[in-house]
Amino acid sequence: EWNSAVEKLKSEALEILLSKDNVEKEHLPLSNQKLNQLQEEFDLLMVERETWLKKTNDFFNSANKAFDVLGRVEAYLKLLKSEGLSLPVLAARHEELHREITDCAADALQKGQALISQVDSCRFRLTGVQEMVSCVQRRVDHLTEQCSARKELALKKQQLTASVEDSLRKVEMLIQNISPVLSNAMAVGSSISESEMILSKYLELDIHAKEASNELEAAAKLMTEINEFEPDEVASLSSKARWLKEELNILGQSIGFRSQLLQTYVSFLKSSEEVEEQCQRLKEFYQTKIPRKGDDDTEVKHQSDSTEERSHLFLKRSFLTQDLGLEFLNLINMAKENEVLNVTNEVHIVENTMERQKAEREELSRIWIAWKIKATENKPATQQWGALKEQLRRTAHNLKLLPEALKPVSALDLGGSLQTILGLRGKWNEIKSQFQQLSNEVQYITKESEKLSGKGVPVKEKSQQLKDLIYLHQKQKERIQDYNNILYKVIHFHQVKEELGCLIKSRELEFLEQPKGLENAHEVQVHLSRSQEKQAHMDHLHTLALSLGRDSISSLQQSNFSNVSAKSLQQQLDMLERDSVNLCAKVEEYEQTLTCSLEYCTTRDDINELKESFKDIKKKFNNLKFNYTKKNEKARNLKALKYQIQQVDMYAEKVQVLKKKMEKVETKTDFLLNSPNNKVNVLLEAMKDLQKHVDEFDKGVKDYKKNLDLTEHLQEMIEECHFWYEDASATVIRVGKFSTECKTKEAVEILLQQFNKFITPSVPQQEKRLLEISDLAQCLYGLEEGQKYIEKIVAKHKEVLESVTELCGSLTELEEKLKEQEQVAEILAIHGREEGLPPQDLKPLSSAEEAGVQGLLLPADIPSGGEDECVSPDDISLPPLPGSPESSVLPSDTEVEESPSSSLSLQISSSRMLKGATGPGETQEPALPPPAAFADVCNAKREAFSSHFESPYPQFKAELPLTSQGFLEKSTVFHKICAKPPESMLSEVHERALQQRPQTQGSLLETREEMHADNVTKTQGSLHASPDASSGLQSQSGTSRGYQRQVVPREEIKSTSAKNSMATLADQAPNFSRLLSNVTVVEGSPVTLEVEVTGFPEPILTWYKKGQKLSADGHLQVCKADAGLYVVRAQNSSGILSSNVVLHVTGNHRSPITRINWITLCVIYVSVFLLYWLLTW
Repeated sequence: EWNSAVEKLKSEALEILLSKDNVEKEHLPLSNQKLNQLQEEFDLLMVERETWLKKTNDFFNSANKAFDVLGRVEAYLKLLKSEGLSLPVLAARHEELHREITDCAADALQKGQALISQVDSCRFRLTGVQEMVSCVQRRVDHLTEQCSARKELALKKQQLTASVEDSLRKVEMLIQNISPVLSNAMAVGSSISESEMILSKYLELDIHAKEASNELEAAAKLMTEINEFEPDEVASLSSKARWLKEELNILGQSIGFRSQLLQTYVSFLKSSEEVEEQCQRLKEFYQTKIPRKGDDDTEVKHQSDSTEERSHLFLKRSFLTQDLGLEFLNLINMAKENEVLNVTNEVHIVENTMERQKAEREELSRIWIAWKIKATENKPATQQWGALKEQLRRTAHNLKLLPEALKPVSALDLGGSLQTILGLRGKWNEIKSQFQQLSNEVQYITKESEKLSGKGVPVKEKSQQLKDLIYLHQKQKERIQDYNNILYKVIHFHQVKEELGCLIKSRELEFLEQPKGLENAHEVQVHLSRSQEKQAHMDHLHTLALSLGRDSISSLQQSNFSNVSAKSLQQQLDMLERDSVNLCAKVEEYEQTLTCSLEYCTTRDDINELKESFKDIKKKFNNLKFNYTKKNEKARNLKALKYQIQQVDMYAEKVQVLKKKMEKVETKTDFLLNSPNNKVNVLLEAMKDLQKHVDEFDKGVKDYKKNLDLTEHLQEMIEECHFWYEDASATVIRVGKFSTECKTKEAVEILLQQFNKFITPSVPQQEKRLLEISDLAQCLYGLEEGQKYIEKIVAKHKEVLESVTELCGSLTELEEKLKEQEQVAEILAIHGREEGLPPQDLKPLSSAEEAGVQGLLLPADIPSGGEDECVSPDDISLPPLPGSPESSVLPSDTEVEESPSSSLSLQISSSRMLKGATGPGETQEPALPPPAAFADVCNAKREAFSSHFESPYPQFKAELPLTSQGFLEKSTVFHKICAKPPESMLSEVHERALQQRPQTQGSLLETREEMHADNVTKTQGSLHASPDASSGLQSQSGTSRGYQRQVVPREEIKSTSAKNSMATLADQAPNFSRLLSNVTVVEGSPVTLEVEVTGFPEPILTWYKKGQKLSADGHLQVCKADAGLYVVRAQNSSGILSSNVVLHVTGNHRSPITRINWITLCVIYVSVFLLYWLLTW
């Protein structure tokens, strides 16, 4: 409807716009725009409304479904209440219903909550949705409350479990209280009161044991109920209850045995006291109540009857006490080892008491006989004889009736039950008391007849009856003794057999209830020790039973008892033998199983302990590494590093100890290979895994130790380098100070020579050490980090070498200045003499110039020059580094010949004439220079030789470039100088060279060397000065001196690999493979200054003499004044490199006549003659 109305308005507006006469058409576009906007907003609202209505409808559908399910659940709950199901079943049903309630209502509640949270309440009303959500939630809560069986079941299980745990806890506490008492041996006690006190303690323990047993029974019943609800939860409780029951049974048996032993002992002691009291009363009666004449016969008879009754009770009590004593001794024999404390004392007490009672019975018999005789001695003889005959008749009759009384007792089956035999023992004690009374009567009759016979009464007629009575008594006595012996042995046997039977039954139950899969070594050890203890006790009882049984049969065979049977006893003995064999086999198998389990558990625990030890060692070692790693560079000094190495050594020892323990454990695992336990493979795998980890860790420790050792070596070398740098720097400062005091060229030359003598051997060793430091640093820290690590020491090395090189250059410059001053002074002196003027003093060096010349140290063997020479004391020398050789090594011939070379040949002649100079430092050209051809002829006539030795002024590299292998390499460049003196000066030159280089330069190598022309591998550049250049060779400006200072320190790159050198030929900067060396020659001797240079493109060589450029391949003859600094510079497109050499010329000490140049003299003579002729003509 809305859309149709809008379309109608749009059509009307269109008609108005098409009409020309309508005035309102101007407002129609705006109205149309508003209408379109309104229509769009309305459409959006409608779409949104439709979306929310769909979601609401979906919610209500879900709610209706939920109500349907909840209705069915409610009906089912009412049905369950009427069925009367058990709580576990009802709880399971309620659990299912609760899950169904939650699932069916979850969708509806989720959708309702989403609607309420997403929809704007100002625009839409959601009252119905909110009410429906509340209704669903109330219904769910109501039904959930009705499903209460699961909560009741959980509460009941919790209560039952708590009750069981409480009962088991009580039992465990009782066992803990009882066990310490039973673990110690029992003291029987030395008195009745003490024994009763001990007995009361054990009776109290017995009460506690019964209480614990009751608690266990109650816990078992509760566990039966819990088992219906949660079988898995009962397993652990049942295991604990079973263990407690076993412990309680063992304690109960021990308490029962000890209580029985104490009760028997206390009863024996009490009964012994009663017997002694009765015996004492009877003795007193017999001693005091003797019938006298005139006593009433009735009263006497009454006293006699009362005495006999009391005597009969005494005998019964005495025999009962004897039985108690025998029972106590039997229990002692049946006791376990170390069960009773000081058992020997108690046994002696019982045995002594029994012997004493036996003696008292005999003594009482004698007293009774004596009392009987005294009672009748006052009667007449006839009356006494009549009474005796009556007593004889009655006693004989009773003895004859005794075998009849013994028949029911003597009809004994030795293999019968213990209760039957114990019943017979009571009857037997009654018969023994009767027989004891008859024995007393027989003894009385015998003594009475002897007495009457002594009085003359005729007793012969009764003598035979008396003998028969005595014989019958003796026979019955022996019979009773044999029977008594057999009876008590059988009783003892059956007691032991019964105890042994109980133990066998318990062992059978133990085998049936054998614990499976014991995982605790302590529990297995307890089971094994108890089994061994029980078996030892059973073996003791078995041996005792067999001994008693065999003794009983042996005693029976020796007696004449026909109605006593030993057949069943023999069968029982045979059965005991068989049972013992079978039981021993079972026990051996059981103990073998326990032993394997114990070995398994012990080995497993040992492996776990090794694992824990390994983890602890590894953790502490990693912490040690981490703590050392996190230290800064300053803290990781050499002292800390040595301590770290000690700690690592300690952990390495711990690893070795751990390995030895592992070897011992491996032997145990080898022993377990034959056991049937399948878990041995687990142990083997665990051991292999541990061995693998330990080996890896051991390798890591060794690698770390090796790394630390290398680091220690690196730091030690760095410290040695720093020591050398400090010493070298200090020496440079001291030598520089000493150089300021030098006033002559010779002093400076000696100072420089001595400085080179000590600095030259140590520099190669220092550079070798620096190269080793570089290799170690890159090996330890990598290429880039290694370079960073040695940056400081390389910079320090460069600084020290630059200072050394600067000092050498300064000393050389100072030497040249002093030499020039001497030359100027000499020239001025000669010039003055020619002009008739006195020589002028030379201008000395200024203090500023002297202060600028700094150098290094000299040894103590410098010869003293005089007051104008510098001082070189002993304490300023620089010693060579440890292990360094005294002399440096010359480069090999191969190294010398592998690079291009340039040589400067100078012919030094003593015939050089110099003109005087206008001032110091200047030289004049000679007035009459000799012809070059003439000089060559003279030189050709001389014999040439080569003398190779090391330079006193070495040049040192300042940088350490990388080679192709990534390692830094430094080298010290030594120079080879070829000097060609005249043959006459050969030995002099050698002696001087040896004096100048006694230690640092090594041995002189003499060889013949010829000058080469162009070579494939060499470029020879020769510089020969022309006569025109003599003035340039004689002069030296201030700028040239500054240039010398710049070129003294120079850099050199030397590759360690020829392959790398060939690979880097392209654009290679100049490099001197053979450098210049300072040369000292005799005036007039030829000298060759030669240098070898490499580079690509081929370098251009330029020679300079005191700052003046020399022409190449020039020849000149020079004199001593031509000595000085010569510089060669190599240049190509890749760089410029220079080297220098100082030429020293000494005077010719030959005779003046040999030094005269006769040709020159002839020329001069001819010239003077011609001049004179022209002037005079």
